[in-house]
Amino acid sequence: MGEMQGATVQRIGHCPECGNSIGHGARFCMHCGGSAYNTLMEQVTHRSIFPTVGGLLIIAGAAFNFVTAWYVNEITVDYGRYPSLSSVYHLTMVFTVLLGVLGVVSLLGGLAALSRRDFTLAIAGGIASCFSVGTLVGLAGLLIVAASKDEFARGAGPQSHALGASTQTMSASEQALSRKGG
Repeated sequence: MGEMQGATVQRIGHCPECGNSIGHGARFCMHCGGSAYNTLMEQVTHRSIFPTVGGLLIIAGAAFNFVTAWYVNEITVDYGRYPSLSSVYHLTMVFTVLLGVLGVVSLLGGLAALSRRDFTLAIAGGIASCFSVGTLVGLAGLLIVAASKDEFARGAGPQSHALGASTQTMSASEQALSRKGG
């Protein structure tokens, strides 16, 4: 069947006799030997663009974190040369390191949102991206990712397909049992 725009088509086969998964195009079940002709099902998962947009905004927030950390470091580097300003220098270095760490968390969260794999990390990255001059960009990414939570539940990775396959296996098993009358 292939790809449709905005959707992923996955072919999953199940034996009508025992309900176990069978390979694409298989004619017989490897588990029970039953005929598997015409038992392939298609699972269509619609994917919106919201997690992608939110992830890109969170990554932009990470860039703002890194640029802000670099800028704070550049303007305060001279403070370390003067003993009377050394406490200010140490404080700004802590702030610079903190912004760098927040930038890394933001970057990882943005990548998690792009891949739709880890909603919690995507939210953490969105929150971390709000602590620099790019607060509005990070906040927009955070809100968009939070609004698209369902996209993460369905996901785009192999874990979600395995979950979908096991759900369909149960329904195929139930159908086979109902056909047998038991």
